[in-house]
Amino acid sequence: MAELAAATNNFATDRQIGTNPVARVYKGWLADGREVAVKQLVGNSNLSLAVEEEFQAELSLLSIRHSHIVRLLGWCAAEGKHLVVYENMKNGTLDDHLHGAPSSPVTTSWRTRVEILLGVSRAVEHLQSSSSDGERRRPVIHRDIKPSNILLDDAWAPRLTDFGLSLTWDERECSSELPVVGTCGYAAPEYVATGCIRPASDVYGLGVVMLEVLTGRKALSQRAVVLNDGCTRFAHESLVELALPMIRSGKASGQTPDTDADAEAAPGGGHGGAHGSALLAA
Repeated sequence: MAELAAATNNFATDRQIGTNPVARVYKGWLADGREVAVKQLVGNSNLSLAVEEEFQAELSLLSIRHSHIVRLLGWCAAEGKHLVVYENMKNGTLDDHLHGAPSSPVTTSWRTRVEILLGVSRAVEHLQSSSSDGERRRPVIHRDIKPSNILLDDAWAPRLTDFGLSLTWDERECSSELPVVGTCGYAAPEYVATGCIRPASDVYGLGVVMLEVLTGRKALSQRAVVLNDGCTRFAHESLVELALPMIRSGKASGQTPDTDADAEAAPGGGHGGAHGSALLAA
């Protein structure tokens, strides 16, 4: 515990690089010079069970090694605190670059976008494989695949992270007793409707990420609607609901982007020539 407190300057606020209702993430440096991300699980008495479950889910990552899955370096449970230590990714999250940074290789290079999607696809494939390094294991379902859970290293290679909601899957079991978790817009409709989780649920989330990367649009956005009485209200617009009719009708089936012509288009930037201009401009 003392080593991690020292690495993060006693969990100083200026070292905080991420937060959610049950965790804070801090950047730090270990005594040997390694730069790390320290995830501190937090919560009141009402969240204590959720914290413990997330902690155990994160530790399940210890046995999984893949070039596109963030590496878990260690953990600590002491003094009522739960800490998980990962390698730190210097280029932040995919979400940062899709919807935050004004210019980055993610938004200016087709090659980078395609390689990111391939890397995440391989990570999901590895999780769902029933064998790893010659050893049999049960497939893992992430349950929250989205751009903010995809980190980018200094070479812009993706690393899937945040396994706090993950679980191992047995094809003989499909229980609806567990609460539905995940993020609206990325969770598979059949999972939300039935509570029955399957590996295909992660494939759906990956598909939404693909649409988001290729179009620059968010999975869910707000659209202004003018009512008959002249009042304006805002309605949620789903990227999947927008894309599927165009894909099925062939309106979004333009040419495969030339990954060598990186300057052709930026997602959502008004240049739709590389693929499905109707979808990009809709």
